[in-house]
Amino acid sequence: MSAVIVGHIKEICRQTLLELGIDVISDVQGMTVIEAIERYKATGLATPESRQGTLTRIAVVSDGEGLDARLQTEFGACTSFTIVDPQTMRWEMVRVEHGGHEHKVNLSGVRAIVQSGAGVVITAQLSASCCMAFQALAVAAYIAPRGVTVREAIELYEHGELEEIGSAS
Repeated sequence: MSAVIVGHIKEICRQTLLELGIDVISDVQGMTVIEAIERYKATGLATPESRQGTLTRIAVVSDGEGLDARLQTEFGACTSFTIVDPQTMRWEMVRVEHGGHEHKVNLSGVRAIVQSGAGVVITAQLSASCCMAFQALAVAAYIAPRGVTVREAIELYEHGELEEIGSAS
């Protein structure tokens, strides 16, 4: 084995592989295994841009509708998400049905995002249990500053200016 291609990797794992003489290419997103291998053969996945496939949709936890809606401050209290195609900036609303305990509300939100086909969620805040659920379901979660709009959150994400939740853990 000469290389490992991953979306995310713990630093201790990275160091162990490097000590064994195995290259580690991380932050590969939005492509199938076959696409990642083909791109590795062609480009070595040497630049951050070469590691990004076609991201289909981004879910932004938002108050209101549209690209000018503001981020909600708490994931568990969300009633809707704005789902955005970052290539066309077309958006749609996904409403979350609530009813009951906060844990059930969180599960409803996670379920709605996964069912929407989003591979990324952007929020101002996220509970540890939701973070673990998204990681298990291969949905990357990012923290955006409070008060930004959906459009601004997408722009911050595209410029690599958002902190990914759980990437250091």
